[in-house]
Amino acid sequence: MTIATDGKNRTRPSTAIYRIIMVEFERQRLARGLSMAQVDDLAGTQDGFYSRMIYPDTPHGRQSRWETVQDVADALFGRGFELQLTGPEGCILAAPSIEKGASSNALKNRHWRHTKHFRVLGSLGAKARNAKLSPESRSRIARKASKTRWKRIRDAERSGAAHKRANEARAT
Repeated sequence: MTIATDGKNRTRPSTAIYRIIMVEFERQRLARGLSMAQVDDLAGTQDGFYSRMIYPDTPHGRQSRWETVQDVADALFGRGFELQLTGPEGCILAAPSIEKGASSNALKNRHWRHTKHFRVLGSLGAKARNAKLSPESRSRIARKASKTRWKRIRDAERSGAAHKRANEARAT
């Protein structure tokens, strides 16, 4: 995701043409049997940059500058390549999802060590915060959390009952 230029702290999705180019980069990388680290080395980018570059709409993704895109294209395709965009007139350019050719580890799965580490850090922060709070504040926070949990359970039960009634009505 890229930061908006209007000065507000928000993000916007990457452009469709950028995602299409990244899909082609990933196809070429897989066809050549290169790892992402090898692409970083060949293109002269910092370690791990290629993975952030090809997944721009993930939390750690980046839409890189066109000069960097050119460096990666030279590394993957050599100095001879041709870019051709074709399509029927009036068509809207929509990029395919890059997730189809990527490993699930690169997109979704966080390594177990990271998960464990962040869980420990979170519990330390919670303990430190609770030590600073008054008993009334802790009670208020616990009450609010309990209400939220029970609301989620009631909502799930209601939606389940609504689905059940709808299915029964369809069956008759």
